[in-house]
Amino acid sequence: MTLRHISRRLVISFVTLLSLLGSTFTSYADSTPNEGSTIIYDVYVSGYAITDKNKDSIKFPGIEGRVYYEAESHTLVFENATLTGHDSIGAFVFSKIEDLTIKFIGQNSVVDKGNLTSFVHSENKVTIVGDTLDILLDNETNYGLYVSQLSIKDATIKETLASTKSSVGFLSDSLSISNAKIITIVSGKGQAVVANASKIEIESTDMTIDIDSTASSYGFLCKGDVSVLNSAISGSIVGRGSDSNQLQSLFIQAEGLALNNSTVDIQTKSKNGGGYIGSNLLLNNSVWNMTSSETYNTTAIDVAEIALITNNSKVNIDINSDNISYALQSSLLKCDGSSIHCILKGKQCAVVYTDRAELNNALLQTEVVAQEMANGLQSDVLQISNSKIIEDISTDKEKEEASYDVIAAIFNTLSSTQNMIELNLKGNKCVGLTGKSADFKKDSIIISGKSTSDFMGISVNNNNFNTCNIQANIIANKNVHVSVSDTLISTNNNYQLDGIIGYTSSTGLSSKYLSMDNDHYFASIDSSTTAKSIVANVLEIAKSEINQNLFASKNAIGFNCDSLQIDSCSISQKINSDQQGIGISAKKLNVKESSFTHTTETHKSNYGIYASNGYLDNSNFNIVVDGTSAAAIVSDHLTINKCKAELYGSISAIPNCIPEFTGYDKLNILVNMENAPESATPWDSTISITNFMYVKISDGDVNSLQDTPSDNYYYTIGNTIYSNSGDIQVYSINGQFIGGGERVTVPCTGVYVIKQGLKVTKALVK
Repeated sequence: MTLRHISRRLVISFVTLLSLLGSTFTSYADSTPNEGSTIIYDVYVSGYAITDKNKDSIKFPGIEGRVYYEAESHTLVFENATLTGHDSIGAFVFSKIEDLTIKFIGQNSVVDKGNLTSFVHSENKVTIVGDTLDILLDNETNYGLYVSQLSIKDATIKETLASTKSSVGFLSDSLSISNAKIITIVSGKGQAVVANASKIEIESTDMTIDIDSTASSYGFLCKGDVSVLNSAISGSIVGRGSDSNQLQSLFIQAEGLALNNSTVDIQTKSKNGGGYIGSNLLLNNSVWNMTSSETYNTTAIDVAEIALITNNSKVNIDINSDNISYALQSSLLKCDGSSIHCILKGKQCAVVYTDRAELNNALLQTEVVAQEMANGLQSDVLQISNSKIIEDISTDKEKEEASYDVIAAIFNTLSSTQNMIELNLKGNKCVGLTGKSADFKKDSIIISGKSTSDFMGISVNNNNFNTCNIQANIIANKNVHVSVSDTLISTNNNYQLDGIIGYTSSTGLSSKYLSMDNDHYFASIDSSTTAKSIVANVLEIAKSEINQNLFASKNAIGFNCDSLQIDSCSISQKINSDQQGIGISAKKLNVKESSFTHTTETHKSNYGIYASNGYLDNSNFNIVVDGTSAAAIVSDHLTINKCKAELYGSISAIPNCIPEFTGYDKLNILVNMENAPESATPWDSTISITNFMYVKISDGDVNSLQDTPSDNYYYTIGNTIYSNSGDIQVYSINGQFIGGGERVTVPCTGVYVIKQGLKVTKALVK
């Protein structure tokens, strides 16, 4: 199987972004309206320099409230101040010093609907502390805070930015926020909350973003790493542009993103969207919630290298797409003690797409509805342990194609231990688990669903089941295969294949080489054409219990093999077919120390065992067959040794005559009554079979008969059998008592069983 994957890694150029953001800041002159100044501190407010003469009470245009500068600590203080920009300035605060602290006391605000482009601009370091600042800017292009190294501590900042071109809340190379509350609302064209950063650190902070853009929109654009500790980030990103080539929304792009004890809750709506794109992702005891209610293409999490989700973290993704939606892409995904829950809708959907995925003590739950193609988990190497996988995947595709449109899991190699895997698949053509090699140990696997064409539950070239519970309930308009493989090794498993219905054909297990050891296997299989329970070139069953019911309008076969070996097993089956029903069909059949119960209701060809050659040894057989052409055992050369058998089959034209073994050369049956009680009758459960007699049958007619032992104790004349010495008992071929004495007349020609004391043989009455 191949996934029609389309990589959509969004790469944003910071240079391009900044060129779109537009104008440069105004250069400030080293001048001041206050006469007699002697020291200029390289800090400008409202376009004017702060000096030693005006620093204690700064009263420049656009300032209401108290503003002052503490020169020794390089601290600019705003106390319940209202700031208004004017046409001559670009930033309300401009700093040239290496390390400026801005402190807010009480409620402070910056309001400008003219030419003000930023509250603060600095090419160096700025630290913001204190109480509250509200920034309201509405002009062509603006930046809330434009600082090379920005640190915000113990403060509340609310930005409301509107522009006709572009807005950025924080334009900074290095951004650090701790113990703060940040609200950023931007609207206009080409919006971003944080841009051009090499490093972003957020700690003990509550951050809310709200972006409404008429073009592209971004949350965090970082050239380095984003670290979020003990914080909560929430909000929405909306892009409303009409040009699909330009319009996209992206929440976070960074080299690495680390969430520790934090929560991200984001909603996006745009033409092309993304949640996080970067090289590495760490979620530690954190929550990632992403909802995209309206988008064309979206990838929720796209990680180039390692995505680590650990320590009770939760990833919740809900995407409604018109085209392509991917939940999580990564080269390596590790989910340890955490959960991933994905709801995807779109034209093509994929939940997890990785080179290697490792799930330990994890929950992966998916709900996918696609128009054309839906995939759950795809990984080259897939390793799952102590986890729960729940996948509900469907498509509403109407056009039938050769490829499978619903695939729950695709892999090259799979290692699965002590997991619960539940797959419910609906579509045109469905496959549950497919790959080259798989090892299942102590797993519970449940596969159910419907397909309008074919349904394949498990398709693995080399597959091992060990101590697993495997359940399937599948309906398909064409063919159903519960499990298909080149090699299947099955040990200590419990199979419950109940309600396998394929209207063309249905098959339980199919493999070139299949080994079953100490398994319990139950199958109820139905088909309008062909129903087969277990199919293999070579099938070896040991110490297992097999129970199967097959229903078909044409052909039903319990075991269909080239070579079948059964050792120490209990097999019970019922076959109902309008045409042909066969319990065991094998070129070579070897049965040892087993029991086989077979009943059929078949209107035409009906056979219990249909084998070219082999042996039945130390086993019990109860075979009931019926129909116009029926036989309990059909074989070219089958040796039966020390078996207990009750064989009931239809008789040819006249009652008590030989069953129809049409077209086969030789049937070897060995009979010995040496240890049977006196009351025993041939073919009942007490018979031990050791002696040979050969019956050559061609086209339903007996041509010759060779009797053993050589010392014949009877002879025949016409329809009467005479004893050479003492009384004899005569039975029909299927155990009905005909008569006893020195001579017995039989009702018709055919083969009869003759007993005298402990001696038993068969006679042909011509």
